[in-house]
Amino acid sequence: RQTACSAVNVRTGASTSATRLTSLGAGVKVTVVARVTGLRWRASCAGKDVSGTAWYRISAIGGTSVASRYGVRYVYAAGGLFEAVP
Repeated sequence: RQTACSAVNVRTGASTSATRLTSLGAGVKVTVVARVTGLRWRASCAGKDVSGTAWYRISAIGGTSVASRYGVRYVYAAGGLFEAVP
């Protein structure tokens, strides 16, 4: 998957109150290992208001493991802010 818009927050858990580790620009490729249900999120993405409770559990960002980058096994981001890689 890849980010569909800019300012996609990456967090330590599937909640907007979880610690934000970074924010990704548009078109960043990530490795998604699972789709999980978490707390509701809401955002604007590519000119559309989107919301949901689906989050992606991510193991790598831009080809680099999140373990080496952040020292955690997985990070999370709102699922509706991603698209399939063309």
